[in-house]
Amino acid sequence: MSQDEYDSPWKEALVKNLPQFFEFFFRHIFDDVDWTREARFLDKELQAIAPRRNKKAGPRVVDSLVELQRVSAPPAWVLAHIEVQAQKVAQFEKRMFLYHARILERYDKRVCSLAVLADSNPGWRPSSFQESLWGTETEFRFPASKLTDFREKLPELEKSTNPFGLLVASTLHAQSTKQSSNVRRRAKFRMVRQLFKSGLGKKEVQEFLKLVDWVLQLSPEQTTIFDEELIELEKETDMPYITSFERKGLEQGLEKGRLEGRLFALLDALDARFGEVPEALKKELENISDQQRLRELHRLAVTVKTLGEFQEDL
Repeated sequence: MSQDEYDSPWKEALVKNLPQFFEFFFRHIFDDVDWTREARFLDKELQAIAPRRNKKAGPRVVDSLVELQRVSAPPAWVLAHIEVQAQKVAQFEKRMFLYHARILERYDKRVCSLAVLADSNPGWRPSSFQESLWGTETEFRFPASKLTDFREKLPELEKSTNPFGLLVASTLHAQSTKQSSNVRRRAKFRMVRQLFKSGLGKKEVQEFLKLVDWVLQLSPEQTTIFDEELIELEKETDMPYITSFERKGLEQGLEKGRLEGRLFALLDALDARFGEVPEALKKELENISDQQRLRELHRLAVTVKTLGEFQEDL
């Protein structure tokens, strides 16, 4: 059975729905951005200046740098570094500080560092980095939003028309249930039923359904039951948002997203252990279209001693 996916849906939702991200997690920033001006993602540039990651740093869900236009005086283009962290890790605060310092040095613009803590540990709440030596002191603070704080709002989030409300609800359900769980299937169906009744357009409903389906994966047995329930729901509401043809296309899109997520995790592991991945090797890995093979290579990447050994086994 495949593992639950978090990285692909969060990344896609951030790129496609950036204003809603800030509206949901950091409303004070949302109110100070001119959303009539197009935001610019600088993720490739961010990778070029990223600090080396400890091999025990754990998976990130999202790591993005975006340029935004402020509306408050004086209006100016500023940078926001966004990191969504999937599990508790050591020295997370220092990593945020190093990112901040390198972005500031590279662009010489005002920088805001933001963290969304998507782990299941309610007690882990990094929000600052302090260091001192012989009278020299460094203090760095950053806003952090904790997903577990939203657990009491789950009924409200399940009905949200903000994609990040649905992502938070889906992530919390995924953390507390198994793919074979009836509880997970019922939670997923509740959100789908609410989407059908939300009044959103067909395209928006399909996009939101994809996010929910990405995170709340079900076992084959539960998927069969869920599909039967979905067909009945479409009949009841007389709103066939997903025809059999569209459902097949959706499944293909999900498969592509999962492959991209596994490839990203594999390349990230190789980069963390051995430095920048050679372009030829990267292209060879990008041509792999089998999830199981990528999963096996990811396991290999975190166990081999050298990059050469990895390439030999490849």
